[in-house]
Amino acid sequence: MERGQWVRAEGLNGQCYADQIIRGPLTQAIQTLQDQRGAPYLSVEDNEPAHTAAVANRTWADVGIERLDHPSSSPDLNPIENMWGILKTRLYAY
Repeated sequence: MERGQWVRAEGLNGQCYADQIIRGPLTQAIQTLQDQRGAPYLSVEDNEPAHTAAVANRTWADVGIERLDHPSSSPDLNPIENMWGILKTRLYAY
């Protein structure tokens, strides 16, 4: 890659999420909590395409951890998202 050349990031897909997150640190953390507390834990996710991919859904079933369902369009209540929008608008204005 030459200096100053832009590269488009591919992002996280369902297979990477299943392999690197669900089967990795997330499952380990939830299982550790369940062992310590003796109570089941649920995973809470947003509706990111990688989180709702078929391979991710199968992986959750394979590891035996339940998820809390979200509505398909829940409101974004995170105030930092609004600040990022303002920052991006101002940066692109220059």
